[in-house]
Order: sequence, then structure tokens, then C-alpha cells
Amino acid sequence: MDWQRTVIWRGLSWGWVGLPILAFVPGIPTRLAVQWISLACSLVVLAVGLALPRGHGHGQVFGWALLGCLGVVPPHWRQMTPMFLWVCHAGLLLTAAGMLTHHAESRWLRQAVVWGAWGQVVVLGLQVLHVPLPWPLLANPQHPPGGTVGALAPAAALVGLGSFWSSGWRAWALGVATCLTGSGTAIPLVVLRLLWPWRWLRWGMLLLLPIGLWWGWRDAFLERWAIWSGMPWMWWGRGFRAFPGGFQDDTLIGRAMQWRDTHNVYLDWVGRFGLPGIVVLGGVLWWCWKQSRTVEQRWLLAFSCWVACWQSLEQFPVLMIPVMVWWISVSQSAGGVHAVHPI
Repeated sequence: MDWQRTVIWRGLSWGWVGLPILAFVPGIPTRLAVQWISLACSLVVLAVGLALPRGHGHGQVFGWALLGCLGVVPPHWRQMTPMFLWVCHAGLLLTAAGMLTHHAESRWLRQAVVWGAWGQVVVLGLQVLHVPLPWPLLANPQHPPGGTVGALAPAAALVGLGSFWSSGWRAWALGVATCLTGSGTAIPLVVLRLLWPWRWLRWGMLLLLPIGLWWGWRDAFLERWAIWSGMPWMWWGRGFRAFPGGFQDDTLIGRAMQWRDTHNVYLDWVGRFGLPGIVVLGGVLWWCWKQSRTVEQRWLLAFSCWVACWQSLEQFPVLMIPVMVWWISVSQSAGGVHAVHPI
């Protein structure tokens, strides 16, 4: 393995110095091309450094995830500015998560998520009572309050995740708060998880849940289905261009920038990155399933997959933070350190 490391790091050193000096991007001024190529090489170095095994091996997933992000963007190199902004964001987030995996305890991060969940409960309650807060209600009175994150769906998802990462009365209190939001993004899995220990309730829940979902959130599903079924697909995806359809962001800047999404993480990703995106997404889901060895970890996997079916990380990037915390917890648990326990 030592000679392989030598070859890898020597090649990375040569590329990191030589490519910005020698490479070029057609039609792009040299000044910008040098910066972009240098940044790309630096991200590759960081990604490989995280991906190579070390110590207990925990944290490698973030390196592989970053390599996946770098692997899906080459077909869209002509969309240079949004591509590199996206890659820089992904690189910084994944690198920071990898460093936290090595140097922090996952329970500290999970505690912060749970505190954030309680914060949503308090702020949502005050917003319902129309108490003036630093987080104003949306101008459109048809929109429900959004906690500190600007919309009800991500707020409900955070409260639901807080229930998953809590125990005893705290888990139930946050579960009830999740139900009070009325958000189908979070309620079904939270209710299933809380009631699952009672065996005599399981079959009843499994039978009644589809009926309840159809009765309570049929309109939301049909609205999404109309968008999903009409989405055009391309082998390499659309890259960073605006979707021709989808849900329009209703903020002023969102309308100006034509921010649209499908309210579905999987379709957003595949719509942007096509077949390479499917390969990366499949690898991520396979890793998540393989590393989710305990009952609690599989409940979290189910909850995350469910939320991803109905919401978009493009619309609500705040949800990426708890996803990273979940990955850190799973990585550390797989590495044999900082076992995951409810708070």
C-alpha cells in the first residue's frame, strides 16, 4: 500500500502544480481559467485525502461523495460559473463534515440538531400567535409559518428528526409537535417509529397509513405527480440550467434567478446530472443501507429517504446539515467510535 500511496500523492502533486500552469479552458480568459483549474485540482486533492483509508477509516464517505460530485459535472463544463459555485459549496461542506468526523463526537452534533428542533417548536408556536420575531412570517398570508428556516416542511422535518434523536418523553413531545405541523413530509415515519414497539398496532398502522396519506395529502401528491410526469430527461442531465418546469421559488430573487425544483431530491439530482448522477446516487444509497446496521440507524435511513421523496435540497438547503450529521454519526459508528445513542 505504501508504494500505491507514493504514486497517488506524487501524481496529485504534479497535477496540482502543473495543470493550472499548462491546462486551458476554451473560450475562457486565462486569468479565470487558472483560478478554476487550480480550485478543481485542490478539491481533488482534498477528496482523495479523505477517501484514502486512515485510522478507523471513518470519514471516507465524504471523500467519495466529493469525488462523486466532481464526477457528475464535466458534461456541464460550459456552465462554468454556476458549476464551480456548486462544486465549491459541496467541497467545503463535505470537507468540513469529514474533518468533524475525525475530530468531533457525533453526539455533540446530534445535540445541536435536537436543540434546533426545540427551537422550531418554540418559534412556530409564537408565529401562530403572531408574536413579533426576528424571523418574520411570509408576506403571503396563505403560507403557514416556517419557524426559523422559512417554510413549514423543513421545520417539520427538523422537529421529526429531533424526535428520532431523542428518547423518553422528549421523543414523544417532539413527535406530537411534528403531528401538529400537519406536514406529510415528516408525520408518517415519526408516527410509525413511536408506535412501532407495540406489536398489536403495527398491522393496523401499515393498513391505515396509506389511507391516511391519500386522504390527508392527496392534493400535494397529485400536484407533484403532474410535475414529475412531465419532466424532460437527458442522458447527461440539464446541469445547472433552470428546469423547464417544476415548482417556482416564490421569493423575489428566486423568480429573478428562475429557481425551480421538483420537490424531490432524487428527481432534482437525476434531472441535473443524468446517468452519471444515477450512478452516484445509487452508490450513496448503497453505502447508507450497508452502514445502517442498527434498528435506529435504519429508522433514520427510512426517514431520510421519505423526506427526500417530497422535498428538495435545492429549495431547502438547510436540510443538508442534518444529512451531514447523520452521515457523520453513521461513519463514526461504523469506525467503532462514538456509538450512536438517543439523547
